[in-house]
Amino acid sequence: MLTVAQKKYIRSLHLKKFRQQHGFFIAEGPHLVEQALHAQNVDIELITGTNEWINQNGHLCSTHNLTPIVVNEKELIQVSAQTQPNQVLAVIRNISWNLTCIKSEGLTLLLDDIVDPGNLGTIIRLADWFGVSEVVCSNNSVELFNPKTVQATMGSVFRVPVTYCNLVDYINTILVDDSQIPVVGAMMNGENLFATDLPRNCMVILGNESRGISEELAELITHRTTIPFFGSAAKAAQTAESLNVAMAATVYCSHYRNGKP
Repeated sequence: MLTVAQKKYIRSLHLKKFRQQHGFFIAEGPHLVEQALHAQNVDIELITGTNEWINQNGHLCSTHNLTPIVVNEKELIQVSAQTQPNQVLAVIRNISWNLTCIKSEGLTLLLDDIVDPGNLGTIIRLADWFGVSEVVCSNNSVELFNPKTVQATMGSVFRVPVTYCNLVDYINTILVDDSQIPVVGAMMNGENLFATDLPRNCMVILGNESRGISEELAELITHRTTIPFFGSAAKAAQTAESLNVAMAATVYCSHYRNGKP
């Protein structure tokens, strides 16, 4: 069973200031924890789970030299950040990706002040699915290791490079090295995305859920694009003004991959 100190420590990781202070975050549920156990360069400090999970999966912990701590469902509820805890919880060292300021080949998603952890997690999951080179977030975007973000990634947090920086500086640095790389903006008013070719190497900016792309970043956009509305005019007034940012990311990633291996 968990000690009182261990319970207090795990619960502290529900809060950003303690995740930053300790340098660890939590991942919950069989799928996420098993993804962490199979991932490369992931440092797991502690795993605690029910007898059922440990009996079926405890052998996986040996590769990390871990002995899982058995808890009952009541104890798991006491330390969980989820409304419905699910069998197992892991404490993992914060993952650090290097920001080289030299753009990787392929598609890079730039996220401008994304505030919803579920949106960020879903975008990271999409990036994993579509083979996006990296996700670069503005400094004011929601934290990567927020439990809701981690949960929404469904394990992609362990594979997709995600970094934080000043996006204006990031873009300017890249354009100095290669001014031919297009900076594509997902805007309300722009050219039809589906009539726009997204070359193999490009950056796509996705804006804040309510404000869109900031003026500073908008000035650096070379291709203003929009996802066209295909509904009938009669239904237009009843349709949402814009797609959710994670939905928009899906469309842009899919369009980028169209015709590219």
